[in-house]
Amino acid sequence: MRCSVAVLFTVLSLCVVAPHALTQAQTAQDDGHTFLRDPNNTFVFLKFDHLGTGIRRSESEPSTRIWFRFVNNTNVSIQLQAYGTPQGSLRGEVGVMDNVVLDPPMLTITSDTDPPAQAKRKGELESSKMPVGYLSEVSGGVTVAPGDSVLFSVPISHIGYGDSGWHMEIPFKFGVARGHGARDPLTGGEPILTLWYSHYDLPVEAKAALEKLR
Repeated sequence: MRCSVAVLFTVLSLCVVAPHALTQAQTAQDDGHTFLRDPNNTFVFLKFDHLGTGIRRSESEPSTRIWFRFVNNTNVSIQLQAYGTPQGSLRGEVGVMDNVVLDPPMLTITSDTDPPAQAKRKGELESSKMPVGYLSEVSGGVTVAPGDSVLFSVPISHIGYGDSGWHMEIPFKFGVARGHGARDPLTGGEPILTLWYSHYDLPVEAKAALEKLR
């Protein structure tokens, strides 16, 4: 009888403890995959699509453009600032807003009599006609669903060249649900992330093709 009670107690303990242990193990395993859909990639990234001639957005930009896909590699929707694409754009193409930004300055050693390195460098870049991106205060928006992507294009000048000294940045934010209560008046600010992309991120074949166009 004692043996039967002991066996019964052991079985009951396993029935209670084992599911709890399995739940903890499953939770630990799932934690790494609840945000990222593909753990081998960053949570957002650009996928190179193709190079070609496209509709210019202004007279000052080149007609050669690069098409990318902005990929949402998370399980949360992402919102991008967007504008209406001109007639003649590719089917399904979205006007994604980007900004052209100076690369961070490299570490330099200067004396007190030398002009500030950043100001000197900025003047050199301005003389090389760094382009203006598409970012504007007046814009629409496009939502990229989890695991989805949108096709867009920018002129080749936006990502710069190997020695241009600038890159493009695409602002985005997560499309999380808003609460229904009143906002605390002591809190404020809106988090906005940026995806940085430059000439160095292009595939080798695309870099070679761009060098021929310079």
